[in-house]
Formats: sequence, structure tokens, C-alpha cells
Amino acid sequence: MPEIIQKLSFISLNGIALKSYLKIILGYSFADISSNVLILALTGSLFTIAGIIIFNKEVAENAKHSKVKTA
Repeated sequence: MPEIIQKLSFISLNGIALKSYLKIILGYSFADISSNVLILALTGSLFTIAGIIIFNKEVAENAKHSKVKTA
């Protein structure tokens, strides 16, 4: 695989997860994959928070335009 593609694979979440999975299969310790796990956990947390914020904004906007009374 070309070197530029290998460098870009670090940006991809699938690439990070795949590298971690392969290291586990090859017998690496958790300390060896902890940075990858941290990146995946932080990214998951970031997307979860962003999703909650976006969802709450949409619910509030829909409640303004709805004729149904909410508590």
C-alpha cells in the first residue's frame, strides 16, 4: 500500500479499530493499544455529545411548531 494511504489510515476510525484488533490477535498487551482505545473512546464520546445537542435542538424546535401541548 502506498505510504500516503498508510498515513491517512490513522485518521480513519475504521483504520484505528482494525489496527487495535490485529494487535490483540497478535498478542499485544493492552498498554500497546491503549492510545488507540483512547482515541476511539474520545471520538465516540464527542459524537454522542454532539448527537444529544443536535437532537435536543430539533425536539425543542419541533415543540414550538407543534399544536400538541407538552408538559
